[in-house]
Amino acid sequence: MRSPRLLALLLATPLALAQPTPPDAGPTPLEEGARALLFQVGPDLNLLGLDGGTISYKRHASEERAVRLGVTVSGTVDVDFDSDTDREQLSVQATALSLRYRRSRTPVYLYTGFGPTGGVQVFRADGVGNPSDAVLDLRAGLAGVVGVEWIVAEAIGITGEFGQELTLGGQIGGVDALRVRFVPRGARLGVAVYF
Repeated sequence: MRSPRLLALLLATPLALAQPTPPDAGPTPLEEGARALLFQVGPDLNLLGLDGGTISYKRHASEERAVRLGVTVSGTVDVDFDSDTDREQLSVQATALSLRYRRSRTPVYLYTGFGPTGGVQVFRADGVGNPSDAVLDLRAGLAGVVGVEWIVAEAIGITGEFGQELTLGGQIGGVDALRVRFVPRGARLGVAVYF
């Protein structure tokens, strides 16, 4: 099922970049020098702990172009009382995206983005009398996104986006060798606060 998503991403990117800017699009916070903090939740929409949530800083070079730097953190602890085993996982990922916005006649803007990404993930499983070493998984690569931003107030935007990643990585302390991974970033919803 990944092929239709990839096809949609590949088709939407050139279409968004080729669209002209309408002259009567109205006021917007998307202007040169505009800055925003963006808060996004991932595909699981876990609002309680914001596990897998992303916080990003965005700065516009113009109404059509921006740079976004973001960090995503997630972690889980699973305790199996039947086998007295604990499993822990912590993941941190950083992404820098060059964004291109398409101006429209409405307050809804289509955007595309592309840039480097990298992350580290730590796994550990401990059993009674059988402690294990942590396994460190490192990866780096490229990320691409297609999304929309709806300007709902003077300094507030609601975002929705879908993305993909192509990464190269491997484990330290594990059995996995270096490998290339094609990973969907999933759908993300967010709120942008401009200042």
